[in-house]
Amino acid sequence: MGKFDGYLICTDCDGTLTDSQRKISPENAEAIRYFQENGGLFTVASGRYPNYIDEFSSVFVPNSYIVACNGAVLYDPKADRIVKAMHLKESFTELLCYMYENMPEVNGASICGEQHELIHFVRSDLEIDPMWAFYYEGAVPVSSADDIRKALSEVTEPACKCVFMQDRESTLLFPKILAERFGDDFDFVVAWETGFEALPKGAGKGQMIMEMKKLLPGVHTAIGVGDYGNDITMFEHCDIGYAVANAPDWVRTRAEHVTVSNDESAIAKIIYSLPGA
Repeated sequence: MGKFDGYLICTDCDGTLTDSQRKISPENAEAIRYFQENGGLFTVASGRYPNYIDEFSSVFVPNSYIVACNGAVLYDPKADRIVKAMHLKESFTELLCYMYENMPEVNGASICGEQHELIHFVRSDLEIDPMWAFYYEGAVPVSSADDIRKALSEVTEPACKCVFMQDRESTLLFPKILAERFGDDFDFVVAWETGFEALPKGAGKGQMIMEMKKLLPGVHTAIGVGDYGNDITMFEHCDIGYAVANAPDWVRTRAEHVTVSNDESAIAKIIYSLPGA
């Protein structure tokens, strides 16, 4: 029997598990090792694809399922297979066209499958900031809603989410506007300060962690840790929710607990605060 038997920690990656330099601190790495060696299950719940965590394989390896694509995908790294995936309704084509015609602040959209990008749009008249040139590399230029419909008609794989980029003010405003019009089919989450996403209705990190918990009958306490709007469902659905101190006010207020910042080894702080640690 291990002192952390029955505990499952699911953490966001960027801005939570990693520091401002996108590194996992030695303190976090040692705490994760200690937690796993003593019976705890440690994994990530990320907006990225399942294989993103491979970047940190020299530091730690998840010993449970991975929540990917902001809760649209549940992945088993041991078996290298998708356990569950939620897909966007076909009406997401109309969502994209509506945004193109009514929200010129949206620069582009990335349509994501279960494990890779399916297609990426960019407004043909967009002057791309050199800082974001990497994001739009290979994007399909579009100048009308008809261009979007034509391009999407050639996509054969199901989509799990759409990612949109725009200015900060629009990022907080547009999800609310779109929820009023398309909320029956999609959920909208703010993923970072200039990006929000459309997800399948009912998808979310917290909801998928609960699906994971059903597959892990020995787990009595699921802990979710995050820093942004796409992490709020973890606070709502997990047994214990932590926001890191670097999270915006509107995110911190939704969490049961607030811990130290991502630059202060927040994951280690949480692990060493558990009973018996």
